[in-house]
Amino acid sequence: MTLHSDVAELLAGAGILDVDVDDAVADEHVRSSAYRRVVLVTASSRSRDRGRAIVATILRDPIEMVSKSAVVALVDRIAMRRTRPRRAAGREAGRSCGSAE
Repeated sequence: MTLHSDVAELLAGAGILDVDVDDAVADEHVRSSAYRRVVLVTASSRSRDRGRAIVATILRDPIEMVSKSAVVALVDRIAMRRTRPRRAAGREAGRSCGSAE
């Protein structure tokens, strides 16, 4: 796979049609922004089926800082969705910490 085909595949898979693939390949800042958008779409999806493939594709980017930043952002977004506090759980935790009964 080439960088061009990787970027094109990521954008198409995320349904992002307004990023010029040639611009993204030529400029790592445009590519990094495109990866962030792919990450937002991927992290907000209920399905994790494509997650590994997306990470593997992003990690093929020749600029390590661009690829690692995108992967960390994906993991961070998914973790934030998984660990979002629930109101009832927060109230229960508050009662058990320092409340005398």
